This record gives sequence, structure tokens and C-alpha cells, in this order.
Amino acid sequence: INIKEQLIFVIITRFVFNKKIELLIFSNQT
Repeated sequence: INIKEQLIFVIITRFVFNKKIELLIFSNQT
């Protein structure tokens, strides 16, 4: 795996993680 692919993987993982956290917070509020 080259550095570029690793960076993209990290960015995508963080994005998905943030979305899941947002969904959890949102569902807890309602």
C-alpha cells in the first residue's frame, strides 16, 4: 500500500466515523 492510498483510507474512515457519531447524537436527542 502506498502513502496516497493510506491517506485516502484514513480520510474516508474518519469521515464515516464522524457520520456515525453524528447519527448517534441525533438519534439520542429525539
